Amino acid sequence: MMEQDYSQWEGVRAPDMTLPTLEGEEITLSTLRGKRVIIDVGGTYFWETRHIEELNALSLAGDLVVIAVSEEDPDTLRKFVADEGIIYPVVSQSGLPEPFGEGMFSAVRFFIDRNGVIQFAKSGEYDGAALVAAATADDFVGDVQEEIVAPRSGLLEGDHYFEVT
Repeated sequence: MMEQDYSQWEGVRAPDMTLPTLEGEEITLSTLRGKRVIIDVGGTYFWETRHIEELNALSLAGDLVVIAVSEEDPDTLRKFVADEGIIYPVVSQSGLPEPFGEGMFSAVRFFIDRNGVIQFAKSGEYDGAALVAAATADDFVGDVQEEIVAPRSGLLEGDHYFEVT
């Protein structure tokens, strides 16, 4: 699995969203302030049993919420949840705001601190120790951005990278 770079999202306040769980409840991200949040984006193809066991254990901590998100249909997800023994909320949802929607085609875990700030995000493989370390790290320190700041190219509107003939 190819690893993507999500470092531009570190220190950015996570966009608020409301997610419907397979059980019919709703989780609004902003209501989870004061708790650490892991949003595990991907799907059954990417969710490995060993990581599910680690996330199950982490979800039992009082100040940590794990949410798994996939675009797969609810019936497929319900079967997977039952077969794998997942105890944290699972969501069937498409059209998520950036950066969460970007992770649908790879496995990405977003770690959000107690203040609602994306502390870091990582695609690809995790070992158990790295997963626990990321989930229990101190809150983000630094200037919090309300949105990602794209680097400016220096071009003015109407300028082109190439000459049109």
